[in-house]
Amino acid sequence: MELGLVRKALASALIAFDRIFYYYGRLVAYSRIYLNWPGKRVVADYSTIVKFPERITMGKDVWIGSDVSLGAYAGIELADRVRISHGAFIETGSLDLSGDVPYEHVGKPIKIGRGVWIGAHAIILGGVTIGEQAVVAAGALVLKDVPANAVVGGNPARQISQRPGT
Repeated sequence: MELGLVRKALASALIAFDRIFYYYGRLVAYSRIYLNWPGKRVVADYSTIVKFPERITMGKDVWIGSDVSLGAYAGIELADRVRISHGAFIETGSLDLSGDVPYEHVGKPIKIGRGVWIGAHAIILGGVTIGEQAVVAAGALVLKDVPANAVVGGNPARQISQRPGT
């Protein structure tokens, strides 16, 4: 057998396995989302990481991009029509550094209002409420509440502007 034919067969086999694992990942993600939030029309990429899904309250028509991490140790509330872009990190859990090792887990809930758009690679930490129709810019670090219709960005996030027409 020629070396070229072996390489071609190996490449074909690798592509087939890649497709199998891709669709298997999609199936697992879809079933996980459907079982936890039936009838909500939640769209999430298979690469989405969901910790404590039973502590997430999901609205209708929520879209979650690829490589998003939802850490719901203390609970996350996503209202209707929320959009979360690629690589966003939403985490309610933390550690109580005032005690002895091993540190105790603590958390504060996060509430994300209706129609909020969270940009790529934004970080939202526990205890934050994001008002309706707000926009969190890409790469923003949100440590404090965001008012409705505000556009926030930066590290730490601060209000950049107000959405037009509001």
